[in-house]
Amino acid sequence: VLATAGSDMKVRLWDPEELKVLETYSAHTRPIRDLGWSPDGTLIYTGAEDGKILVFDLAAKKIIRELEFGNVNEQQGQDPAQSGVFRLAVSR
Repeated sequence: VLATAGSDMKVRLWDPEELKVLETYSAHTRPIRDLGWSPDGTLIYTGAEDGKILVFDLAAKKIIRELEFGNVNEQQGQDPAQSGVFRLAVSR
């Protein structure tokens, strides 16, 4: 399975051989900036400009966790347009 995410605020799971969309998830309210897989391939993590990290359970086909960071940069006096989650990493 291939996963993509982007400025349309959607996560898509694809069949890489047929290049067909298998599932689409919409949950973020601003563009998604990063996506990562859990080590066992059962979860997808997304980070977006809305200041959230969402955890998608692929077997359950739903979001199982939401981490809210808010507009961290606004609190530090930086440009609000640069707020949110732009990079994430997953480890065991």
